[in-house]
Amino acid sequence: MNTNQYISERGQALVIIAFALIVVIGMTGLAVDGGNIYADRRSAQNAADAAVLASSISLVRGNSWLDAEASGKARASSNGYDDEDASTTVELNNPPISGEYAGNSEYIQAIIVSNVDTFFAPIVGIDQLTNQVEAVSRVVPVSVGPTFEGLALVGLSPFDCSAIKFQGSANATITGGGLYINSNCEDEAFFNESAGAILTAPSLCAVGGIKYKEGALDIPLIEEGCDPVGYPPEDLIMPEIDCPVPATRPDDGPALTPGNYTKADFGQQQGKFPPDGVTFLNSGVYCVEEGDFILNGGDSLTGVDVTIYIIKGKITWSGNAEIHLDAPETGKYLGLLIVMPLDNLSPVIINGTSDSTWEGTILVPGSNVTISGTGGSEGSFSSQVIGYTIFLTGASEINIDYSADKSYSGGIPPKLEFVE
Repeated sequence: MNTNQYISERGQALVIIAFALIVVIGMTGLAVDGGNIYADRRSAQNAADAAVLASSISLVRGNSWLDAEASGKARASSNGYDDEDASTTVELNNPPISGEYAGNSEYIQAIIVSNVDTFFAPIVGIDQLTNQVEAVSRVVPVSVGPTFEGLALVGLSPFDCSAIKFQGSANATITGGGLYINSNCEDEAFFNESAGAILTAPSLCAVGGIKYKEGALDIPLIEEGCDPVGYPPEDLIMPEIDCPVPATRPDDGPALTPGNYTKADFGQQQGKFPPDGVTFLNSGVYCVEEGDFILNGGDSLTGVDVTIYIIKGKITWSGNAEIHLDAPETGKYLGLLIVMPLDNLSPVIINGTSDSTWEGTILVPGSNVTISGTGGSEGSFSSQVIGYTIFLTGASEINIDYSADKSYSGGIPPKLEFVE
């Protein structure tokens, strides 16, 4: 063998091995440094998501933006991305400063920039690699609006058949707002079996099916398969009602002053509200801790600017009673006439006559409500009714006129959603 040729070939092999080592080192560097930067990007994205969520929740709870920003940065720090670290920047913006939602105050933006030290890349002059991730959420704060978007009758039962039923022998007319039935009963969430009476309303929307006799409905817009609201409904914020002072009856006269009512205070062994002999409720809020709201035949009751909170008992109004009740026209309980908490499942039975009038929302989401005639004069019942189920019946006409100005506008819950 030629010695010079052997030396030449050996030199070539060394060059090939050197290049191979560079390739191996490069691939190792790519795998290690690339894996590190990818892992950091995933971690940073998780931290950004958590930060924007923490800020959003803080805003929903009514905190200032400074507090919300601090909550977001604290959450990012707990996930390993501290704004005080020289290699990391955590930024929260409301409104966002870039992107599709820039300038829109309903959105919160979290931006995390992190610098990752490399192990092999310094060989080619790259000491650090940088990640920048972003998360955006949308927060719609608590607002005030018509309860259930101004629907006149709302049956909240999620599964009962005949959750709203019309079975009267006289016509029923609903104006100003439609009917909503939350039940998913497949065949008859709404049910009508009246022979000659007609139910008139602007709209009827049911999650489940609708069953009625031909000609029994005069409703231009009838829908099945509507969106459910769940139960208890997420879009319903029940009013917080407090009566810090006891109700009183000056000189045992015909008038009752507002406040906390218990039967023991008035010697009402039968648990009746209002006490026997009371015909007038002074303006204000009545918290009935004990007692059923009962108006018997021959009773008379007038109350202007009143809200009545029945905590445990039921409501029974006789058709032979004369009732004139109006909800407050101003203040936090504007338009709220009758309210029961969600856990009060007692029935509500309203027998009206043409001699009775009442205005305001009846908010009894856990109760089965029966309305049996409100008299012949249109608008004698200026309100909306929100119950678990609603039964329209009776031999006299039912007239319910929804008016947003005379009904309760409750809190609409905040909404929070990830956008990106």
